[in-house]
Amino acid sequence: MKFLGKKLYKKLRLLYLILFKKGFIYHSFQKHFTNLSLRGNMANIEKSFNNFIRKKEHQYYKQYQKSDNKDKEDLINCGVSSPFQIEEFLNNKTDILNYFKSHKVFYVKRGKKTYFEYDNNFDFELGYYDEGITLRCPYIVDIISNKKILNCLSSYFSSPYKLDSVSCWWSFKNLEKVGVENTRFFHRDIDNFNFIKVFLYLNDVDENSGPNQYLMYSHKKKYEKKISPRIIKDERIEKEKNIFTFTGKSGDAILANTFGIHRGSNPVSKNRLMMVMSFSLYNSSYCPNKPFLKKNELKTNLNFDHLNDYMLSNYIQN
Repeated sequence: MKFLGKKLYKKLRLLYLILFKKGFIYHSFQKHFTNLSLRGNMANIEKSFNNFIRKKEHQYYKQYQKSDNKDKEDLINCGVSSPFQIEEFLNNKTDILNYFKSHKVFYVKRGKKTYFEYDNNFDFELGYYDEGITLRCPYIVDIISNKKILNCLSSYFSSPYKLDSVSCWWSFKNLEKVGVENTRFFHRDIDNFNFIKVFLYLNDVDENSGPNQYLMYSHKKKYEKKISPRIIKDERIEKEKNIFTFTGKSGDAILANTFGIHRGSNPVSKNRLMMVMSFSLYNSSYCPNKPFLKKNELKTNLNFDHLNDYMLSNYIQN
């Protein structure tokens, strides 16, 4: 009887996701395209269709497109950009860090969230901030609207794109728990046909602070027998010469096509605080069902009339 209960629960949960979870059907559909050539063709078809139905938005993004954009070329060729600084964070660093340290983080274990204060003794590898907390961070829209990010993504996608998801979390130096969290192993993200993520360090990260690592060119190369989001435990990857280790100062960021193989390494000497923003042409299942923020809730140095309403439409009500 207990088994039947679990089986029925899974069926009902799947039905709920299909009917009510924004982006679920698309997300589930695209992840089955794991042949690299076919996936690339599907990405191009999606881009052409998006340009056709979003002509007005496409004209807006064209002002940022540059054929000689180096970050775009790095994304196309290597899968990851060179590090750059986000001034909108650095100019407001104290307010942003104080904001996050004043809110609780959570860890999920067996489907249950456990909330705790940042200054507790950590018994977890990671501490996540709720999405609503992250999106209400002071100057968050300033960071999202950074011109270098807009220029690169507009040139890379050549198509209207949105903020699909945003998250912020601590990676704790907890030697007793090392190796439990999957994101600390090499893996791929299969979120979307067309998506790029921005990784922003909110504190200084050296080689002992859990820097992100990316296997360059792996977005165009198959290493595993079957491509999937599962962790890749392969000693050959550890020995690859093309692994880019992203170390940097607070405010440094990279753009990455995380369909390529990557991981966040284990912090040894100190904790790491990082924000990740994902941009895509179509919504994945990670975006909210409906916008939950009002513009008057946002603390920003930007003129609201100059915000890209389309890019922020998954989160901010018009």
